[in-house]
Amino acid sequence: MFTGLIDSLQPHNGDMVTRVCDYTGTPLSWTPGPRAISLEAIYPFAIKENNRIAYHANPNVCFIATAVNFSKKRNPPLHPPLVASWFNYHDDENMSFDKRKSQWAWTDNALSNVATMSHIFRLELPHVDQIKAWQHWTLEEHKEASEVLRTGARLPIVDRLLSGLNSRNLFRVSEDKPSDARASQIEAGTAMYPTLVQIGSTYGLTQYEFEYYLTIPSPRRLDRVFCPFHVLSRPQARQNGWDWNKVTALTRFMIRNLSNYCNNDAFEQGLQEVLLNQTNMIYAPWTRPPEDSPQYSVSTIDFGDISPPPAGFFFIFFFYREI
Repeated sequence: MFTGLIDSLQPHNGDMVTRVCDYTGTPLSWTPGPRAISLEAIYPFAIKENNRIAYHANPNVCFIATAVNFSKKRNPPLHPPLVASWFNYHDDENMSFDKRKSQWAWTDNALSNVATMSHIFRLELPHVDQIKAWQHWTLEEHKEASEVLRTGARLPIVDRLLSGLNSRNLFRVSEDKPSDARASQIEAGTAMYPTLVQIGSTYGLTQYEFEYYLTIPSPRRLDRVFCPFHVLSRPQARQNGWDWNKVTALTRFMIRNLSNYCNNDAFEQGLQEVLLNQTNMIYAPWTRPPEDSPQYSVSTIDFGDISPPPAGFFFIFFFYREI
């Protein structure tokens, strides 16, 4: 495997070699950074002799930029092109708003399906556990899975893996088992709400505009839940019971990632963010609200005409479902 990869390096300035990213075609770097060379398994698995499952094995390996590898994580091969599609449409000022809106809706639906695929094909698990699950499939199921993860086609294996599941199995913001609303979380959310409204007022939003742009109705009480994500995600959030439990579960997940993977050096030096907790993490995204929000008057603009906020708000909502 490594011989084949090494042979793909291109001579440069006599005694040096270079390489382009197999995903993007841009030059890779030998120094640490987002464009540093990284070894990537294109598919979640490769089928070897005797129907054996492998991960880093020919022909399932290529060289890509480290940043692209981090972005792909354990998502299907279909995921990076869809992310690129979203950004391309979002930033294309030459495309009419109606055209971009239709493309946003299509990409929104496609990424939602990809998140579901990630769950049913066990892409959320460590590679060892993934291989244990896939090892029981037939060769035909392995071939179907590879095609589904590359193209998004709904082949028979998809229906088989979806059988018996419901939205509570697929729409999750925590590794914990789904549970009913906890009174403590509802009370905590109610206590945070005035502060969130106050933050909104510093950006020129009235309470009514704040509720219109950045909340949805609670599924269990006559109040509203903070939902600072893309407008296209709201129907799905309401259908699957977005509530204060899910808000706090998401922030706990974000804190866990920051503490375990991002701030290790800071913790070693005693420079960690001492005020980091689930309450402050809820406030954090709202300290920089969607740039378009203050530009509209709710009384005169139809909901369907609202220009989407920056794309980052959209992706926060969709990709937390992979944990």
